[in-house]
Amino acid sequence: MLSLPVPLDPTDWIQLTVALFTGAAAWAAWASARASKRASEANLFSSLVAQYSAPEMLEALRALEQWRRSLTPDFTTSRRAGAGAFFEGNVRGWAKNISSHDASEQAQALNQQRRRVTQFFSLVARLIQEGELTTGFADELRELSGRHILYQVAIPMELALQEVSATSNVAAMRRLERLRSVFFPDRPLPSLPPAT
Repeated sequence: MLSLPVPLDPTDWIQLTVALFTGAAAWAAWASARASKRASEANLFSSLVAQYSAPEMLEALRALEQWRRSLTPDFTTSRRAGAGAFFEGNVRGWAKNISSHDASEQAQALNQQRRRVTQFFSLVARLIQEGELTTGFADELRELSGRHILYQVAIPMELALQEVSATSNVAAMRRLERLRSVFFPDRPLPSLPPAT
């Protein structure tokens, strides 16, 4: 049987009391820090959801999806050879247009929408990868419906810009790989077929 020594000296009682209070203070500090981290994380999550729910984001997602589904060749003169081929040609034409010195207003508007969507999801991906969000919050953000527009429209636009550029942008490709690994871990990056 385990027996604890009984303090006989008054200073032993003082030391024991100090040790107990120190332990209680350490536990209280830990609990407070944990509660503060949870509150901070909840505020961050709330802020991200507010950004995603903003009218500007809704407009960006709507405009990009509408452009993807459009049968109007805004940036290409090729005949429609299936929705996928048509969109890919349109994306390449958009990338050439936006990279020129006299980009059209429509190309500039689509570029702003692409940037809004890509930057939002890039921020979320970075926060998730760096462990700033617990699994529950991260899973909620991974399931946002706009991620499909990111995959089907914004990432191909990013890839087309890389294709038009004379140099490879390693940082941009890392960002695209981060997006893929966080939001589409079981899928490869979408690719544009070789230009004809």
